Amino acid sequence: FAYIVDSRMAIHSAHRRFYPGCLERCHERGYRLQEIDLAAYPSLESASRVLYHRNIRGLLVPQLSHSPGPSIEELPPNQFTVVCLDQGWIKVPYHLVAPDIFAETRLVWRTVIDRGYRRIGGAILRHQPPALDDAARIGASFASQQEWLPPEEHIPLLQSSPDDRESFFAWMQAHQPDVVIGFVSRVHRWLVEGGWRVPQDVAFAGLIIVGSEFPELTGCLAQKTTIGRSGVDALIAAINEDEWGIPEQQRKLLLQPIWNEGATLPQLRHRSMRRVRS
Repeated sequence: FAYIVDSRMAIHSAHRRFYPGCLERCHERGYRLQEIDLAAYPSLESASRVLYHRNIRGLLVPQLSHSPGPSIEELPPNQFTVVCLDQGWIKVPYHLVAPDIFAETRLVWRTVIDRGYRRIGGAILRHQPPALDDAARIGASFASQQEWLPPEEHIPLLQSSPDDRESFFAWMQAHQPDVVIGFVSRVHRWLVEGGWRVPQDVAFAGLIIVGSEFPELTGCLAQKTTIGRSGVDALIAAINEDEWGIPEQQRKLLLQPIWNEGATLPQLRHRSMRRVRS
């Protein structure tokens, strides 16, 4: 099998996070795995020839963004069996293994509400250009607000860029939530940098928590190992069914959320909003 990367992409290092899980599962199931960098080839056709001569049948493709060169979209049909890992910016017709973003988002909102919070700030954020799973996070957040909170308690969702710290600070000052639901752990860092004590001044729950790096954060875990291992299993299953190229019907395996308790979302107690940032 080959694990496809593209070092020209800004998120190149991040989308390699599924590789260890893929490698582990390949070894367990008797397959070799090679990493192939599309940036090393002038065209996808030339990359495909190299893959063919290396006797590679299956491709594992992590989330990819648009880059100035050969793209997985141009893969010659019927030469390989392909499974994609998580969603990025390119909509692909191949089988997909990904976290259930809608279910994860709903779980976080439900847990926050069950712990007594009502002034809930959703720092859901939105990529520019939008990533394919942005709509699931935003839609699940809107649905959760409408179903589980009265209109007078709704705080507008923050949909600025994941890199826009100043918009986050302005939103916090304007709405002063008791708890922030953050897209990624970066939102927690912004709270700390802005002078809020977590969870004393404001609680925090994350939609994507990297447990190995931030075990103290409460929220849903990023399932990088599970996605990699499940992707290998899905690829083997497709090969056993003798599938080549674009399948007649795409299959999407959505993984159930995994909760990390952490220490940033206690049962609600009275707190005063205090900020020390000058």
